Formats: sequence, C-alpha cells, structure tokens
Amino acid sequence: MDSRGAVKRLTPIDFLVIVIIVSFIVVSFVYFSRKKATIYIHTVNEFQEFREDPMPPFFWLSNSIRKGDVVYGVGGEKVAEVVSIDNTEWGGQRRSSRLKLKISKALYDKRTRQYRIGDTSLQVGNKLVLNIGTTHYEGVVAYVGETLDPPADQYKYLKLTIKVPEIGPWLAVTYDESFVVKNSEGKEIFNIIESKIIPTEKSVETEDGRIVRSKDPYFKDAIIDVLVRVRCQENICYFNEFRPVKVGEYIWTQSEKSIISGDARIIDIEEVDN
Repeated sequence: MDSRGAVKRLTPIDFLVIVIIVSFIVVSFVYFSRKKATIYIHTVNEFQEFREDPMPPFFWLSNSIRKGDVVYGVGGEKVAEVVSIDNTEWGGQRRSSRLKLKISKALYDKRTRQYRIGDTSLQVGNKLVLNIGTTHYEGVVAYVGETLDPPADQYKYLKLTIKVPEIGPWLAVTYDESFVVKNSEGKEIFNIIESKIIPTEKSVETEDGRIVRSKDPYFKDAIIDVLVRVRCQENICYFNEFRPVKVGEYIWTQSEKSIISGDARIIDIEEVDN
C-alpha cells in the first residue's frame, strides 16, 4: 500500500487523536523531568567593571530591603523570602549588597540538573531580576544549594598569577604584601605574595614600516602572584563567590589601600595545599 494513500485515508478525527497523543507525550516528558524544590540562593549587586551598568545600587534601594521581605513572581504569587541582607559602603551614595533567599517554589530540571524560577535559570553568574516587596532588585546569582550556606568543603585556596597592564607607577607600587582583601565576614580572600613591576611595552611603527616593541617611559605592567580563597561548585571555582577563576578571565578587587581593575587578567592558576 502506498504510504501517501494511507495518509489520505486519515480522517480529521484521526489527525486530532495523533495530535493529542503527541502532546500528551511531550507534556509528560516535561512534567516528569521536573520536580518542585525548596532551595537557598545568594545574590550580589556590587561594582562589576564589565557590566553595562557597573555601579552598585544607591543606598535607598538597598535600605528598602529587609529580612523577611517577600519575593513575588510575575503572576504576583509568593516564590521566596529574604533570609538576610548584607550592605557595605562602596562610596558616595552607593552600597554593595548581598542577599540570601529561601526559594520555596523552584523547579529542578532532572535533564539539565539546574534549578529555575519561572524562565530564569539559577546558575552562578546569571543575572536575576526579582520583585522584593515594592522594590525592583537586580543581582547576580552567587550560590545555589539545598543548605543556607555553601558546605565548607567547597572552599579552597589557589595561587593565581595576574597581569595588570599599563598602570601608573603610583598604582604599581601599591601591589605588595600589604595588599589584602577581606570579605564581609572578615576572612582574607586575596593576598599578594609577590609582584614584579616592568615597563609597559608597546608596538611602534618605524619610518620604514617595520613594527618594533618599545618600552614606555611612564606606564608599567604588574605581574603579581596572589593567594585567593575560592569556592568551587560543578567543576568551576569562583573568587568572591561569583567571579569565575579561569585563565584569561578578568579579575577585579579592591583592598583598603589600592585597587586591581582595568584589563587585569588571570594568566596562570596553581592549586595549593589548604
């Protein structure tokens, strides 16, 4: 029998039955591949040099959020609540903000092994937009887990080599062993072990069209070895809870006396004994 003839013999009811069966299979696959879950997440809203809007929020925004505030979904339903909020002065009218939230209506996708709120995937580093009470909050996911805080065994130390190019000599001299960064809990998370300051080299075109390297008389490059405390989850380690630690990644941090920013990049990573 010709297959085209068989298709022609199908009635509208037959087509409807086929559509219903296929739809049921698809819906069942999606339904049974997901489950509801209660989880905890941490979010941060801090200065991030490479965002479109790098500044942390104004103090009146961070002050409007309190422990126990309800997080509403797009349909107005309660999906989470604020467990704690930690605000730190950043400068001027800005404050860095870190939130811990209990998500009571998350979905766990068994296929991707990821949690979701609505259409938003809860992955470290992803942007998250929430309506907390009457406040519109935007942050970056820094932790996702079934416990309020990350397990202690997720933390370890790494030795990084970082190149900070084309900086003024006044900044270069601040990169010494006194450059120490602490988190909001007072733990040291970034220490300079050793630094090497060299003149910046630039490419210069000669009169005969050749490209040669020339040392800049003013600007410096800093090559610094640092010890950093990181948290590792799903084979990725994060500095300051949400900045990926990979060769080639930008790194930004600030101590009480100086700052590492601009085009500072990680050029080498070495594991150390804790």
